[in-house]
Amino acid sequence: MCCFFQFHALPVTGSIGTIVGVLPGAGATIAAFLAYGEASRTAKHEPEKFGKGAVEGLMAAECANNASTGGSMTVLLSLGLPGSNTTDMLVAAFMIHGMQPGPLLVTTRPDIVYGIFAAMLITNLLLLVLTGMAIRLFLQLNRLPYSIFSAAIMILCVIGAFGLNNSVDDLFLMFLFSVVGYFMRKFGVPVAPCILALVLGDLAVLSLRRAMLLSGGSPLILITSPISAVLLAGALISIIYPLFKKPKMLDEC
Repeated sequence: MCCFFQFHALPVTGSIGTIVGVLPGAGATIAAFLAYGEASRTAKHEPEKFGKGAVEGLMAAECANNASTGGSMTVLLSLGLPGSNTTDMLVAAFMIHGMQPGPLLVTTRPDIVYGIFAAMLITNLLLLVLTGMAIRLFLQLNRLPYSIFSAAIMILCVIGAFGLNNSVDDLFLMFLFSVVGYFMRKFGVPVAPCILALVLGDLAVLSLRRAMLLSGGSPLILITSPISAVLLAGALISIIYPLFKKPKMLDEC
């Protein structure tokens, strides 16, 4: 518990999770990666442990992961836009029951909206109580040998890869990319950017095609819109800023 109060980046990572959750199609995975990167960049206590089991990194990723849920639900109920795969399924569930998520849902079915608010509040409170009661049991898992964990992870990966489309080809792809991931880690190639590219690749292509259709093929729509201009400026700053900032390890030398 003391680590919770010592970790100064929790408000920042929570804000990152909420903002990423609001972005349509982003989801909790991207929020967790961004929050982990921000926590490792601003770490004041043993930053060299990030990537080797630092508790602060786990807290940052999980904080952003949980915060993205509220952000995605906000944009879903207010604008009717899904912010993640989970809210995609919620949109389908609403439409099956004859409800259209968006501004009119608050006025036409306030019982559903406030019921969702109450359910999320109760769920978080119950999760806090259950986690506090079962924390000792969870800690006992650390005593298990890594061979058991690796076998369990492998079984879950095989089940997930095959169950997605009931295709053996997906299993071969999983094993192929596991070999690629092994060599990437062996030669020091960062894995997180590749995962983000895989997650965002289809979404980026789809969004670009939509933008080109709306603009009649003119790429100026990507920079003339205020929202896109702000996002592109933020992305440019995030790329340029590390080039001029001296790393902490060099300051200590």
